[in-house]
Amino acid sequence: MKKIIFVIILMIISITPVRAQEQTTDQSQASAAKICFSLSSDETQSFTVYDASGIPVTISVTATAVSGEKRIYASNKFIQMEYYIYTASNNIISAYKPNCILNSGNIISSSLTRNSNKKATYTVTCKRLFSQFTYKLIAEIQNDELIVSLS
Repeated sequence: MKKIIFVIILMIISITPVRAQEQTTDQSQASAAKICFSLSSDETQSFTVYDASGIPVTISVTATAVSGEKRIYASNKFIQMEYYIYTASNNIISAYKPNCILNSGNIISSSLTRNSNKKATYTVTCKRLFSQFTYKLIAEIQNDELIVSLS
């Protein structure tokens, strides 16, 4: 009798599927899609890169008709973000005219800040279904380059 119970227990253990533990990626820990642009270029510079989740991100910088003004733009399958910066002498003088389009969900908050004379950040917090996400579009001047990232 003990052998039969032991065999039945072994059979139950061997047939019971083992569940894989779900791994979740915290968006704040995901690495940003980042591109370097030439500050002196008067042409549109646009690149498509992949973020840590494998989602394509298009990032572009466009010089406008106003000397020193640049349009900073980034989009992925969830969001389109843009704002303008005015640059002079390798410094960000001002950041203005933020715009955001969500493909789904609602915007909870947004803010555009000129963090320093070298950095501007557009932060948008949105809600989709039961999850809240924060996107940051950052423009930063280092040497003669404008580094733009979406995280």
